[in-house]
Amino acid sequence: MKTNQAGIALEVCVDDLAGAYAAADAGANRIEYCEDLNVGGTTPALAEVALLSRTLVNADLQIMVRPRGGDFVHSQREIDLICTEIEAFRHLTPTHDIQIGFVFGTLNPDLTVNAAACKQIREAAGDRLLTFHRAIDSVPNWEEAIDALGEAGVNLILTTGKGVAPADEGQGYSTEGMIKLAQRGEKYGLGVLASGGLRPEKWDGGLLEAGFTQYHLRAPWTPEENGKQNSYGSPMRETSHGWTTTNPEIVAGFAGKLAG
Repeated sequence: MKTNQAGIALEVCVDDLAGAYAAADAGANRIEYCEDLNVGGTTPALAEVALLSRTLVNADLQIMVRPRGGDFVHSQREIDLICTEIEAFRHLTPTHDIQIGFVFGTLNPDLTVNAAACKQIREAAGDRLLTFHRAIDSVPNWEEAIDALGEAGVNLILTTGKGVAPADEGQGYSTEGMIKLAQRGEKYGLGVLASGGLRPEKWDGGLLEAGFTQYHLRAPWTPEENGKQNSYGSPMRETSHGWTTTNPEIVAGFAGKLAG
């Protein structure tokens, strides 16, 4: 797993090729690649991921595998589709040192973790890094959710911690909540990928002091900064890599904070 010199990993979520390259150049160690962030991200095109697997440098790649926007309660057919897409992505052969893993999240109608689906998806993913996304923040019982994910062999949870404890003052995340999640997941080797509106201008270093080593953010342009919009209506600006919804200045600023 790629990290900075301090052993800290910064993952940036993007929904276009230019954003992936721009974020990696700006200091991201890992790219979460998806389609249409307006709905929280869906499965991207196989051809785009194939290109990234051959050309993305300095960053690993996590692929969102989500068949649609909306809720995270998936039918068995949708779960089978998730597994089929993962198997297709696994056949890609990177031409250099890059790790490719997957991001997913699936719940039962009562919003508990769909443990059977998680085990099926783990099998499809083989030994690849597997992240359960922020659906974890919606579950009614976080202890049971962590146990289910740990027993299924999931590696990371993407979380704000706010489903467990109140948010830190002025922040979009809960340090206390993330600590409790990390402690519960430790026996399974289930780590925490910290998120929740992370921005360099709001960073107080508390999560680093608490021992967290993996961070996730989106870096969108504001509507005032956009030069045009993509097909989903997201603001875009032109960078050295082309038009993108990702602002590399935010990425560089936060990477600098993590570097100390």
